[in-house]
Amino acid sequence: MSGLGAWSYGDYYYNMPVPDDRVAAGIFAFKQELIYCGYGDGIKLDLPIFGNMVKARLIDFQKYAGLDPDGRMWSNDARALFRKRSNDIQRSRGIPYSYLAKIKTLESNNDPVAQGYVDDRDEGIMQFHLPYWPDWTKEMAWNPALAMPAAADKMVNAKASTGSWKGAVAAHNIGVPYAALWVSEDYPAEGGPIMGVDAQGNPIYAFTRATNYLRLVESVRL
Repeated sequence: MSGLGAWSYGDYYYNMPVPDDRVAAGIFAFKQELIYCGYGDGIKLDLPIFGNMVKARLIDFQKYAGLDPDGRMWSNDARALFRKRSNDIQRSRGIPYSYLAKIKTLESNNDPVAQGYVDDRDEGIMQFHLPYWPDWTKEMAWNPALAMPAAADKMVNAKASTGSWKGAVAAHNIGVPYAALWVSEDYPAEGGPIMGVDAQGNPIYAFTRATNYLRLVESVRL
């Protein structure tokens, strides 16, 4: 699995090693999601293992979703598994065009414990930049049942601040002030204030980045 700016641990499978808390949190998240989707019979959340019951319930879900029933959690399986929660959250907040699900997939490729490789302070399925989330721990960011609603609420607030759902999408990447300015100037494709420099020392223009990020999000296939 890999996302826009995140690396992760690949697929999850029966009796996989659990070397650290991050992998344990990933297993917990997938167990939690199987339960949420109605495939929780026999699954115990308090055990940090991918055991027989998890494999069996995952196979049941894969058959239902028309996926290869191999009992391994690949990115396609994860995307399908998180669909119910994404849809429920988007419907309850009025978020259109599956924007939350598309940001999630673009940022982390649906790995709940993905970590940023450009900035290792980006954490979890929504790739929260933790310095901007001072009340959050990385363990909270690793829990999709917490992170996805929080990201949706932030999108709703960003929409109110920018006056546009496109602005709310851009705000996930460049922040509300730059996104609001981009919207107020009618979505210019290029230019804007300089936000910083990239790894090669080239300036990062806010409007260019907003346009490119929105295009990436809208191009995600769910």
